[in-house]
Order: sequence, then structure tokens, then C-alpha cells
Amino acid sequence: MTRKAISLFVAIVLAGATIGSAQTTSELAGDQVLRALLDEIRALRLTIQRNAAADIRGRFLIERARMQQEVIREIAREVEAYNESNRMSSEIEPFEEMEKEMEARVTAATDPERKKMLALEKERMGKRREMQARQQEQMRQRQQRMENRLAEERDKLRVIEEELAQLQRELTTPPAR
Repeated sequence: MTRKAISLFVAIVLAGATIGSAQTTSELAGDQVLRALLDEIRALRLTIQRNAAADIRGRFLIERARMQQEVIREIAREVEAYNESNRMSSEIEPFEEMEKEMEARVTAATDPERKKMLALEKERMGKRREMQARQQEQMRQRQQRMENRLAEERDKLRVIEEELAQLQRELTTPPAR
């Protein structure tokens, strides 16, 4: 019996060692799987956070683009209305012809009182011409300012559109691991 007991004892020890070894190996494999799952969960969390931040940024940029487009539409309407009113009011009086005609009338007038009155009229006409020239210059400058502002606002919109395109590229490019 001693031999049988020793054999049984050795068999139990060997079986226990084998089972213990199998458990250690499976625990190591389980740890590796667990680590891999945790790494994947962390990567998913980062992706979700990145997408949430991109969503907020995208919504913000889209709203900015809408507002910018409205500003551009409004300025374009102002420019168009201003140009239309200028077309109607900028019919230049033919001052040169009128001044030549007035000069001819002044020289043709024989009555000194009439000559004086025509000379005053000619002077007023010259002042009106100067005033109209100043007004036209002011209108041209105002129109230029409005067109410059329109160009600036369009540039701002282009910047917003570029930011949106960059965000889209970021979202379509997979993150580096």
C-alpha cells in the first residue's frame, strides 16, 4: 500500500500542478484579454469625446456661417439699393453746355441789370456744379466703403467655410493610435 499511496500521492501532486499551471495560463490570457478590452474601451471613449467636441464645434461654425451669410445678404441689398438710387439721382446736369449757353447769354445781354442777373445765375450754376461733384465723390466713396465691407464679410465667411472643411477632414481621418 505504501507504493500505491506514494503513486497516488505523486499522481495527485502532478494533477494539481497541471491544473494550477492551466489556471495560471488562463488567468494570464484572461488578463491580456481584459487589458485589450480596456484599451478598446478607452479608445472608444476618446473617439466619442472627440466626436462630441467636433459636433459642438461644427454646430457653432454652421451657425456662424449662417449669420455671416445673412450679414452678406443685407450688405449686398444695401449696395444694390444704393446703386439703384445713385443711378436715378446721378443724372448729371449738362453743366458744361448750360455754362456755355449762360456765357453766351451774358455776352449777348445789353442791359447791365440783365447782365448782372445772368452773371449771378452763372455763378450759382458753377456752385451747383461744384456741389454736385462733391456729392458724387462722397457717393463714390460711400459705395467703395460698402463694397469693401462686403468683401471683408465674404472673406470672413470663407474663413468659416475653411474651418468647417478642416473639421470635416479631421472627422473623416481616423485618429492615430
